[in-house]
Amino acid sequence: MTKRIRNGLIAAGALVLAAGVAAAVWLCLPAGRYQTVARISGLDICRQELEDQMRRDRAAIINEFQSAYGADTGNEKFWQTEYDGRTPMDALRDTAMQHVRLYKMQQQLAIDYGILQDASDASYEAFEQALELENQNRAEQIQAGEAVYGAAEFTTDTYYDYRLSNLQIALRQKLSEPGQPLDADEATLRSFYEQKKQTDYKKVQNARLRLYTISFDDSGLTEQQAGEQAGRLHALLLAGADNPAQGIGSLTVTELTLNEDTAASASKTDPIVYTQALQLQPGEYSEIFQNRAAFCILYCETAEAGGYQSYDEVADAVRSLYIREQYPAYIEKLNNSADFSTLPVYERVSI
Repeated sequence: MTKRIRNGLIAAGALVLAAGVAAAVWLCLPAGRYQTVARISGLDICRQELEDQMRRDRAAIINEFQSAYGADTGNEKFWQTEYDGRTPMDALRDTAMQHVRLYKMQQQLAIDYGILQDASDASYEAFEQALELENQNRAEQIQAGEAVYGAAEFTTDTYYDYRLSNLQIALRQKLSEPGQPLDADEATLRSFYEQKKQTDYKKVQNARLRLYTISFDDSGLTEQQAGEQAGRLHALLLAGADNPAQGIGSLTVTELTLNEDTAASASKTDPIVYTQALQLQPGEYSEIFQNRAAFCILYCETAEAGGYQSYDEVADAVRSLYIREQYPAYIEKLNNSADFSTLPVYERVSI
């Protein structure tokens, strides 16, 4: 082998080694917060958006593995331990991605309908900038003595929910316009009314109710802690315990009355509680349900049946309920047929 060839091979080997070292160093560097980890229908999903959703889903995954496998969730190796071939961290990442995918599909739909301008409006960086600006505006309004509706300051999670809720309202309106996917003729709505009248359009007369409410956020309890307290309370109520409220933090108990004078306003001001009331027979407790920033249980002490509201009386409400119920299925259908792919970095995302 000539000296020139030998030197050339040494140089080439050095280049390969240098490239390998550079790649290894790159893999070890902290990834950018907005690094793309997946794409769906042309929209990028970044690392920070996925990580934030993983935080929201963390408690649910812990409960899932505790229930299914009796997992020791306090063990420092819990998240990397395999159960039936998958780790809790993998399950958390995939669950969070499913939720982010649904959000992105709605953002893409909003772009299609002109609610958002383009893909940059759907980026997580734009979301965080909007959050910062919103909180700055609210702080300035408060300092100026002006009225501020809602929270004085949004957290990442509350603003994420706020933006999603507003997006869904706008999309449902667009999708239900004449000729659009969620538009429905009167025959369809009347059929829907017949399916729902037993639970949603009963008239309630002289119902006496008791509402148990366990708040979170402002109460000092986290959402997970409030949910656990509600589960304990529900079990005690069903067991007929003498003093079920003892030791339950942030609990309020409210006596309610529904009659011809109060039912109409209750159905508008507190529709979730009102709907639960329609489904209960005397002596029954509802399942735990969430109402605003609280977990609730409703007890029906007495109630008299009052027939049903006619279709004509509730036609607008029937249409609104039909659209709300059809909307998630439509988004899921789009999600299932969407062009989706993950990048190699996706498998390394963890919290």
